[in-house]
Amino acid sequence: APRNQTYLLHLAEIYMAAKKWDQASMLLDKLKDDDDVTVAKAAAEDLHNLPYLKKYGILPQDAAEAEQHAVYSHDNYDDDTPDEPAAPVKPKLDTRPIKYVKGTLLSVDCSKSPEAILKVLTAGKKMEFHVADFQAMVIIGAGQASCGWSDVRIAVNYKSAGSAPADVVSLEIQH
Repeated sequence: APRNQTYLLHLAEIYMAAKKWDQASMLLDKLKDDDDVTVAKAAAEDLHNLPYLKKYGILPQDAAEAEQHAVYSHDNYDDDTPDEPAAPVKPKLDTRPIKYVKGTLLSVDCSKSPEAILKVLTAGKKMEFHVADFQAMVIIGAGQASCGWSDVRIAVNYKSAGSAPADVVSLEIQH
C-alpha cells in the first residue's frame, strides 16, 4: 500500500534500521508535512532522531520521549471498522557495556539452530559465547559463519550475561 502514509512511515523506519539514511531522510521529510497529524508527528520525531541514530547507533534517551508510535492490530480486520491502535510498545535497550577479547575458537555448537554457542580459549581459560542468529552475526574477515570452525584465531566483541554465556556483538576472524 504505497499510498498509505503509515506504510511509508514504516518503510522509512525500515530504511533507518538498514542504515539507508538518505532514503529514510527523504521519506521522513515528505511525511513530516502530512495531513495525518499522527504520521506527521512521528515522522518529525524520527527525522529529529535520525542524526543521533546515525552517529551513535541508538535513539536519544530523552525523558520527554514518553509517547511512542502506535502499533496497529489487524487480528480482527473488518472493512467497516477502522484500525484501532494497540498499547504503545517501547523497545527495551540493551545497556550492558561491550567488552573485547582475543583468543582461539575451539568449537561452534549449532545444534539449536539458528542459535549457536562458541567455545573460546583466551588467556588460558575457556569462555562460552551465545549467538542468537549465527548466520546473521556480524563477521569481519570471513564471508559467512561456519559451524565447522575450530582452532581459529578470533577477536570477539561481546556483552556479558552474568553466569550465562556472553552475547556476541561481532566476531573477527584473524588470519
